[in-house]
Amino acid sequence: MRLNPTLVFLALSSACDDAGDGPCATDTITLVDADNFSFTGLLDVPPYPTVDGADVEIFWDGVTDDIRCHEVDPTADVANVGIVRFPHLTEEDIEAGLATNHLLMSDQDGYVEFRPQDGGTSALLSEFSFFGTAFDLAEDYLSTRGSYLLLVSSTTTPGVGALVLAFLAPTVGETQDEVHLDPGCGVLDLEVDLASIEPVPVCRTGPWTADWSALTLDGQGNEIALDGVDSLMLGLYEDATVADLEEGFLDLETNATHLWTAPVGSSQTSLHLADTTDLEGQAFEGFEGQGLWLLALRCSRCYNPAPLFLTFLEPVE
Repeated sequence: MRLNPTLVFLALSSACDDAGDGPCATDTITLVDADNFSFTGLLDVPPYPTVDGADVEIFWDGVTDDIRCHEVDPTADVANVGIVRFPHLTEEDIEAGLATNHLLMSDQDGYVEFRPQDGGTSALLSEFSFFGTAFDLAEDYLSTRGSYLLLVSSTTTPGVGALVLAFLAPTVGETQDEVHLDPGCGVLDLEVDLASIEPVPVCRTGPWTADWSALTLDGQGNEIALDGVDSLMLGLYEDATVADLEEGFLDLETNATHLWTAPVGSSQTSLHLADTTDLEGQAFEGFEGQGLWLLALRCSRCYNPAPLFLTFLEPVE
């Protein structure tokens, strides 16, 4: 718990006699590690053993929900199916790296993809390629070449919008030449603690600038990559408890009474809240409304859908 001398003073006096001593003395909302929520995230990615070096056919018609347990239409929602090879990592290593967002480009040595057309829900490995270079199965799809992570995604940007994760496991002596992917729900196990968050006091009247340059850790206690933050989310949850938000953690966007978001550049570590907009394109104008106010920093390229940072804001006069 962060010890804030201003809050101690407020608790003793029950009033703010001088606005210059409180959060209204500045328009900057300084976010620090002690403000962050905590969570553990485990991934149990299913393996699919196949013939070693063969032209296996991948089917995703059974992908009817994603890793967030949201409904998926496999004929309309799948924009890309990619395969990443990790030459020196085991499947367990990859699962741990996915859960903590700590896989590196240097861990990989190959990537191919297939983009479905006209609602198609299957493809042969020989149809996968990377910028026109075909997947050489006899050389590149072998049990001796490493571990193969398959990603079914909702976008064509590699690593963004993962719906389903699976391991392809070429195996000597295996006869299976088809892979029928299961739905994604159940692969991700999250335990989230929002109740321990001490809300960050903010002035009810603006302007406001959120500054996260001081952050060093994410919600799992791992070193945070600030250049991975690519959006800020601000939400109001009326008639909701902290327990409600914990239970519906993967639906924070859809469960918000009012939601504002803004993109964040890779070198950016602050944002004016007035630059966030809601679904109708209206800019955030102030902390109007009663309920829980939540601010989160998100990473769309991270395989773990949990925010890198999340806290509650407490508007004060």
